[in-house]
Amino acid sequence: MIESAAETILLVEDEDAVRAVVSAILRRRGYEVLEAPRPSVACEIFDRRGPEIDLLLTDIVMPEMNGGALAARLIARRPELRVLFISGYTDSTTQPSPGNPPAVTRTRAPRAHTAHRRRAVEARHAAQFRRCNRRQCWQDLGYRT
Repeated sequence: MIESAAETILLVEDEDAVRAVVSAILRRRGYEVLEAPRPSVACEIFDRRGPEIDLLLTDIVMPEMNGGALAARLIARRPELRVLFISGYTDSTTQPSPGNPPAVTRTRAPRAHTAHRRRAVEARHAAQFRRCNRRQCWQDLGYRT
Protein backbone atom coordinates (compact mmCIF):
# COMPACT_ATOMS: atom_id res chain seq x y z
CA MET A 1 0.00 0.00 0.00
CA ILE A 2 1.21 3.50 -0.79
CA GLU A 3 2.18 5.38 2.37
CA SER A 4 2.12 8.97 1.14
CA ALA A 5 1.03 11.02 -1.82
CA ALA A 6 4.62 12.14 -2.42
CA GLU A 7 5.38 8.94 -4.31
CA THR A 8 5.86 8.37 -8.02
CA ILE A 9 3.65 5.98 -9.98
CA LEU A 10 4.42 4.57 -13.42
CA LEU A 11 1.00 4.15 -15.04
CA VAL A 12 0.90 1.82 -18.05
CA GLU A 13 -2.45 1.73 -19.85
CA ASP A 14 -3.04 1.43 -23.59
CA GLU A 15 -6.54 2.97 -23.53
CA ASP A 16 -6.09 6.75 -23.69
CA ALA A 17 -9.35 7.61 -21.89
CA VAL A 18 -8.70 5.19 -19.02
CA ARG A 19 -5.12 6.39 -18.67
CA ALA A 20 -6.27 10.04 -18.58
CA VAL A 21 -8.89 9.41 -15.88
CA VAL A 22 -6.64 7.29 -13.65
CA SER A 23 -3.80 9.78 -14.03
CA ALA A 24 -6.03 12.76 -13.17
CA ILE A 25 -7.38 11.02 -10.06
CA LEU A 26 -3.89 10.11 -8.84
CA ARG A 27 -2.53 13.60 -9.50
CA ARG A 28 -5.42 15.14 -7.55
CA ARG A 29 -4.36 12.92 -4.65
CA GLY A 30 -0.82 14.37 -4.88
CA TYR A 31 1.02 11.56 -6.66
CA GLU A 32 3.53 12.18 -9.41
CA VAL A 33 2.31 10.10 -12.37
CA LEU A 34 4.52 8.99 -15.24
CA GLU A 35 2.27 7.88 -18.10
CA ALA A 36 3.07 5.20 -20.67
CA PRO A 37 0.66 4.17 -23.43
CA ARG A 38 2.63 0.98 -24.18
CA PRO A 39 4.98 -1.36 -22.31
CA SER A 40 7.93 -0.30 -24.52
CA VAL A 41 7.43 3.33 -23.45
CA ALA A 42 7.20 2.18 -19.83
CA CYS A 43 10.58 0.46 -20.17
CA GLU A 44 12.09 3.67 -21.59
CA ILE A 45 10.69 5.70 -18.70
CA PHE A 46 11.97 3.09 -16.25
CA ASP A 47 15.45 3.33 -17.85
CA ARG A 48 15.50 7.07 -17.12
CA ARG A 49 13.65 7.27 -13.80
CA GLY A 50 13.63 3.74 -12.35
CA PRO A 51 15.03 4.60 -8.90
CA GLU A 52 12.32 7.27 -8.41
CA ILE A 53 9.39 4.97 -9.24
CA ASP A 54 7.57 3.62 -6.19
CA LEU A 55 4.74 1.72 -7.88
CA LEU A 56 4.06 0.17 -11.27
CA LEU A 57 0.32 0.48 -11.99
CA THR A 58 -0.24 -1.52 -15.15
CA ASP A 59 -3.03 -2.89 -17.27
CA ILE A 60 -2.86 -6.65 -17.70
CA VAL A 61 -3.99 -7.02 -21.31
CA MET A 62 -1.98 -4.81 -23.69
CA PRO A 63 -0.30 -4.99 -27.09
CA GLU A 64 3.46 -5.70 -27.23
CA MET A 65 3.51 -7.59 -23.92
CA ASN A 66 1.08 -8.23 -21.08
CA GLY A 67 1.26 -6.53 -17.71
CA GLY A 68 2.67 -9.62 -16.02
CA ALA A 69 5.60 -9.79 -18.42
CA LEU A 70 6.23 -6.06 -18.00
CA ALA A 71 6.15 -6.38 -14.21
CA ALA A 72 8.56 -9.35 -14.32
CA ARG A 73 10.95 -7.40 -16.56
CA LEU A 74 10.99 -4.34 -14.29
CA ILE A 75 11.13 -6.34 -11.05
CA ALA A 76 14.15 -8.22 -12.41
CA ARG A 77 15.87 -4.84 -12.59
CA ARG A 78 14.54 -3.57 -9.27
CA PRO A 79 13.21 -6.33 -6.98
CA GLU A 80 11.64 -3.96 -4.42
CA LEU A 81 9.33 -2.39 -7.03
CA ARG A 82 5.68 -2.68 -6.02
CA VAL A 83 3.11 -3.66 -8.67
CA LEU A 84 -0.64 -3.21 -8.92
CA PHE A 85 -2.50 -4.74 -11.87
CA ILE A 86 -5.64 -3.13 -13.26
CA SER A 87 -7.93 -4.53 -15.92
CA GLY A 88 -11.40 -4.22 -17.35
CA TYR A 89 -11.40 -7.96 -18.01
CA THR A 90 -12.69 -10.46 -15.47
CA ASP A 91 -12.04 -13.73 -17.31
CA SER A 92 -9.03 -16.06 -17.45
CA THR A 93 -6.93 -13.54 -19.42
CA THR A 94 -6.30 -11.70 -16.15
CA GLN A 95 -5.36 -14.73 -14.04
CA PRO A 96 -1.78 -14.69 -12.78
CA SER A 97 0.57 -16.92 -14.70
CA PRO A 98 3.35 -19.05 -13.17
CA GLY A 99 5.87 -16.41 -14.28
CA ASN A 100 4.25 -13.60 -12.31
CA PRO A 101 6.28 -12.57 -9.28
CA PRO A 102 4.75 -13.25 -5.84
CA ALA A 103 4.86 -9.56 -4.75
CA VAL A 104 1.95 -8.65 -7.00
CA THR A 105 -1.37 -7.23 -5.81
CA ARG A 106 -4.53 -7.90 -7.82
CA THR A 107 -7.92 -6.27 -7.51
CA ARG A 108 -11.29 -6.84 -9.17
CA ALA A 109 -12.39 -4.83 -12.18
CA PRO A 110 -14.13 -1.55 -11.24
CA ARG A 111 -17.46 -2.87 -12.56
CA ALA A 112 -17.36 -5.73 -10.06
CA HIS A 113 -16.79 -3.29 -7.17
CA THR A 114 -19.58 -1.02 -8.38
CA ALA A 115 -22.08 -3.88 -8.68
CA HIS A 116 -21.13 -5.18 -5.23
CA ARG A 117 -21.45 -1.72 -3.68
CA ARG A 118 -24.86 -1.17 -5.35
CA ARG A 119 -26.16 -4.51 -4.00
CA ALA A 120 -24.95 -3.61 -0.50
CA VAL A 121 -26.66 -0.20 -0.61
CA GLU A 122 -29.90 -1.73 -1.93
CA ALA A 123 -29.87 -4.34 0.83
CA ARG A 124 -29.29 -1.68 3.47
CA HIS A 125 -32.17 0.44 2.13
CA ALA A 126 -34.47 -2.58 1.98
CA ALA A 127 -33.62 -3.43 5.60
CA GLN A 128 -34.30 0.15 6.69
CA PHE A 129 -37.63 0.13 4.83
CA ARG A 130 -38.73 -3.08 6.57
CA ARG A 131 -37.82 -1.68 10.02
CA CYS A 132 -39.93 1.45 9.78
CA ASN A 133 -43.65 1.76 9.16
CA ARG A 134 -44.76 2.42 5.61
CA ARG A 135 -46.05 5.93 6.29
CA GLN A 136 -42.82 7.06 7.94
CA CYS A 137 -40.69 5.58 5.12
CA TRP A 138 -42.65 7.46 2.47
CA GLN A 139 -42.24 10.66 4.51
CA ASP A 140 -38.52 10.01 4.81
CA LEU A 141 -38.36 9.75 1.03
CA GLY A 142 -40.00 13.17 0.72
CA TYR A 143 -43.56 12.15 -0.09
CA ARG A 144 -46.61 13.56 1.66
CA THR A 145 -48.85 10.95 3.22
